Amino acid sequence: MLYRRNFEQTKIVFTNKLSSELIKRYSKDLLTLVISEKIAKLYPFLIKEFKECSIDVIPFPDGEKVKTLNYFNKLCETLLERKIQKETILCAVGGGTLLDLCGFVSSILFRGIKWVAVPTTLLSMVDASIGGKTAINSKKGKNLFGSFHFPLEVFIDMNFLNTLPESHLRDGLVECVKCGIIRDKKLFEMCLNANLNDCDSLKLIVKKAQEIKFKIVSKDPYEQKGERYLLNFGHTVGHSLEQYFNYRISHGRCVAKGIVLESALSYIQGYLKKEDFLNLKESIEKISSQTPPIRNLKLVWQNMAFDKKNKEKKVMYVPIKAIGKPALTSPFLAQINFKTLNKAFFMVKSHLSKINFDRTI
Repeated sequence: MLYRRNFEQTKIVFTNKLSSELIKRYSKDLLTLVISEKIAKLYPFLIKEFKECSIDVIPFPDGEKVKTLNYFNKLCETLLERKIQKETILCAVGGGTLLDLCGFVSSILFRGIKWVAVPTTLLSMVDASIGGKTAINSKKGKNLFGSFHFPLEVFIDMNFLNTLPESHLRDGLVECVKCGIIRDKKLFEMCLNANLNDCDSLKLIVKKAQEIKFKIVSKDPYEQKGERYLLNFGHTVGHSLEQYFNYRISHGRCVAKGIVLESALSYIQGYLKKEDFLNLKESIEKISSQTPPIRNLKLVWQNMAFDKKNKEKKVMYVPIKAIGKPALTSPFLAQINFKTLNKAFFMVKSHLSKINFDRTI
């Protein structure tokens, strides 16, 4: 499964022999490994295998806290202290936050070095490792400092999921469901029936979600034509909620809430049928646990002012027509205002199935 970026290709490699695959493909003299401290503790044999091959290994923190200028600077200085070169290949092993940071660092150091992604969570297998978006956060919003920098290869070892908490698996399933909602009803249904303890079942879902994302990214790699906006369904609200909760609530849970609210917006604006909205709401709530109460919707709205899809200072989102179908053609965006958001919020809280809700804005 390949897509082209300026004559380069990113290849997805499924493997259960990570260290040998990396060593076989890349010179040990060029490879520098940045690995999540959590993964290093859970899989000490990996560290041993890499060090036995004289590969430089740097354990590094992960989590949303590392997506800051402070940790960006720490990683850059650490890599320079290790005397990396322009030809160094940076290999990032960890979840989405560490991949986001390492990808961004690799796009900046020496005006760009090559990198390889090894996602260790379900979420990062279908999101951060695919598509070339790298970023860290600003106090004003999520992923506001970033670049497009595609990894050479993405290595996926499904065995990492064996030590992942169920809540993290569900976070990853939300991103897979999103891909189903925008492009493939069958994938949506696969996610609803997924056995989180069955790696083979999850592997099929991962491959399907990756295929959808690759097809979209290949048409619009740098988010200039609008096609890539589809992948942001649920994220206008979701990213704002992450910031609202000060990143204490996971990306998956916030995007799940974003999917429900943006489905409500789609219903209010006349794109989505009531029964489809109710189906989506019920389905998402089965997959992901609820976020804490939102007590200040105006603050959530204010956070949306920095969303990267906004046009002419107007807040935009991706409406849907049905499960598997976006409502609009490229660039797939519709405008919302606070009154509409407030109405969607009330609608979700009030259980639409029990009331005859007026669509008028």
